[in-house]
Amino acid sequence: LEALEEDGLVTERSSMDVKECVTLRSASIDAADVAAKLHRQFLELEQRALRRSEQMLDFLAGRACLARQLLEHFEEPGLDAEFACGHCSQCRGGAPLDVRSWKPTPVSDAIWDALLMEIEDERFAFQPWKNVRPERRKDAVMLLTRIAFGVHSPKMGLLRAHKSPLYGALNWCDFDEVQTRCEAYVDAHAEL
Repeated sequence: LEALEEDGLVTERSSMDVKECVTLRSASIDAADVAAKLHRQFLELEQRALRRSEQMLDFLAGRACLARQLLEHFEEPGLDAEFACGHCSQCRGGAPLDVRSWKPTPVSDAIWDALLMEIEDERFAFQPWKNVRPERRKDAVMLLTRIAFGVHSPKMGLLRAHKSPLYGALNWCDFDEVQTRCEAYVDAHAEL
């Protein structure tokens, strides 16, 4: 909503009633342009989150004093070049975490099949991964991948995917392998 408000397309009102929360300011909104802009913004947010995750992995795998690394990250002024807290696991001689050597679990065919049975259940009346037009294929694949890994989003809320015991069942598996399986599933159910 903030992005739409910045573009002058909506006005937000502080109200507890969701129905009165947003007012359109213009009847001549180009929905495709707004959707494309929001899509770009969400992709940028996702990339920033991935970079932060990489930074966190580097932090955990580092050999330097953990407090020093944090102070350097937040650009603490006047940080002594020899500073070490003396209390963290690194200062006490602990080994850095070996986070980069983690290997994903292979996808279990039994769990994959159970997940497919779950998403084909009629409780998912809205099944955006079926009869997909070619231009929407990538979105459908990503949606299925998010269900498999348990990544929450507004669409997941609409689908009530988080209610499924299999939501996120493949979160320790190899991303590329899961995404390849999701692509094959979407392609098998594509619009003819």
